[in-house]
Amino acid sequence: MDCPDDEYDPEVKLILEGLPRCQSTNEVHDLVYNTFVKMFEYGSTRRRVDPGGAGKREDYREMAEQVRALIK
Repeated sequence: MDCPDDEYDPEVKLILEGLPRCQSTNEVHDLVYNTFVKMFEYGSTRRRVDPGGAGKREDYREMAEQVRALIK
């Protein structure tokens, strides 16, 4: 995929800030999914500008499991 190396830096920053509060894979899953919803569906607004822009919640399960395995 042709995108800048820092394409997801804002999302990574938000996820890293929230990880210390996560005690389970489900909490990491919520954090990751909600971060992408915030960034891709709301952007810098307080109203939803792109419903569904972040994809399905289940699409983030594998990523959450991988992150949780790294921080255990």
